[in-house]
Amino acid sequence: MDHLPEFTWHSRGYLPHWEAGERPQFLTYRLANTLPQHVVEELRAKAESLRPGERQTSLHGRLERYLDQSDGACYLARPAVAQIVQNSLLQHDAAAYRLLEWVIMPNHVHALLVPIPPETLTSIMRGHKGSTARAINPLLGRTGRFWHPDYYDRLVRDEEHLVRVRNYIARNPVAAGLCGRQEDWVLSSCHVRP
Repeated sequence: MDHLPEFTWHSRGYLPHWEAGERPQFLTYRLANTLPQHVVEELRAKAESLRPGERQTSLHGRLERYLDQSDGACYLARPAVAQIVQNSLLQHDAAAYRLLEWVIMPNHVHALLVPIPPETLTSIMRGHKGSTARAINPLLGRTGRFWHPDYYDRLVRDEEHLVRVRNYIARNPVAAGLCGRQEDWVLSSCHVRP
């Protein structure tokens, strides 16, 4: 983590994203129906009063608290559905990215990964979300959008930040009251790679 490459910013109209090359990135992405419109509007209104640098961090914290309540259709709580997502994450490890940590919650996913060029976060997320949605929708007997179109990404700044992110991902199921010990959550790096 000694050399910072040129950063590239881009946005699809939702959140800004940093393409930071071969740097660890903390990702959170969620199902399409996890936030009611009134919550989205409330989050946006609160974010407007913040400086741009604080906006994304504040939004992520509020989003996390809401997601951990497991509202909306919690399709990822179904083992067969969650297994498709986990298999996809593992399938591309060492080819498109180095997968450092992950956890699959009932309505969202956290992943810590390092893209392997020429892959970018954008191409990784597009491929992962697209392939999993195409596999999951028929399994659930549904059509339409499975994932929310955007994702939250945070560049890992240093070793201390890396440790905090790893711990956050590992402890998320315990903090949400889903299990007593982090290694008991089957859909996570703590369980698969103890």
